Amino acid sequence: TNRPDMAPPTVTLLIPPIGTSNAATNVNIVARFNDDFYGVNSNSVAVRVAGTIAWTNGAPQAGYTGSMIRTNLGFRVTVDKTTSFANLQSVTCRATAFDLANNARVTNWFFRTRDSAVPTAVFVSPGPSAVNVATNAVIVLQFEDATGVVSNSIRVSVASATAFSNGAFRAGFSGTITRTNAGNFRLSIDRS
Repeated sequence: TNRPDMAPPTVTLLIPPIGTSNAATNVNIVARFNDDFYGVNSNSVAVRVAGTIAWTNGAPQAGYTGSMIRTNLGFRVTVDKTTSFANLQSVTCRATAFDLANNARVTNWFFRTRDSAVPTAVFVSPGPSAVNVATNAVIVLQFEDATGVVSNSIRVSVASATAFSNGAFRAGFSGTITRTNAGNFRLSIDRS
């Protein structure tokens, strides 16, 4: 006798895992569904990424590429956003699948991308192409980054001599280091 299938498919894999906080900005989104009774309906598998339909009806949608691979009585879907996510972006995903008995599984998860941008020198004086600069001119640099700059990571060389590194001025140099906003720094360097 046939017994009714009342159980929805199971989700056996999510990439990035739920709550990941350091995902690459070019991460692929993966969901694997299995159904031990009748199997997963391939046309029912859908993936939303950041509110946009990325996969439906067996195919990636605009702005995404991807693949769907059969796994016993289920499928593994991989979607790849054709442009990278932003640095430090919070991304919500939703994967949906029905089994062949029309039981539905909806799984929501989220992740956050890492900060892959390097700090930027947003102000430099004298400027990079300055000429006839006095040998005793004060050098001013301002470093910024979306997540802040670690002062011990700043290293500045002047005429091949290290002027500032590991949070301190080196022999022959003095100056000031000032926190500007959100962990960014302005550095003034004088030759001693």
